[in-house]
Amino acid sequence: MDVWPGDRIAEAVAQARHADYAASAELTCQVQRGQRLTSEPLYSAAYCHAVRGWWELVSAQIDHEALEAAHAVRRVRARARHYLTGEPAALRPGSLFDHALAHASRAAARQFLAASGELLTAAEQPDTEVDHIDHEQQAEENE
Repeated sequence: MDVWPGDRIAEAVAQARHADYAASAELTCQVQRGQRLTSEPLYSAAYCHAVRGWWELVSAQIDHEALEAAHAVRRVRARARHYLTGEPAALRPGSLFDHALAHASRAAARQFLAASGELLTAAEQPDTEVDHIDHEQQAEENE
């Protein structure tokens, strides 16, 4: 049976939100201070926002579609894979900035796939310490 605590999803969503807020705040501070903008804070803001978007989709699947957490993650992972492999190329050439935003978005999808895959793998593996304790308790009860 696929039992997966929603706490892990909530933690991933909270981390993605925090990273998005922090990257956006850093970019805003640079603009407000009149500092020269470089590609790093722009990329970071776009990347963090896109990562947050993937995790927010998982949260929405759970909250609005009433899916189990693992099922919601698998559904959004399928969308992320399709985004990376099935999306058609742009019809018109874009600017370098457009390409940079697309690169950040694709990198975020890859990061979401990696992180959500780790969560799914961890959730599907039995808790060996608890299993070991349960087996010891059963052996003591049988004696």
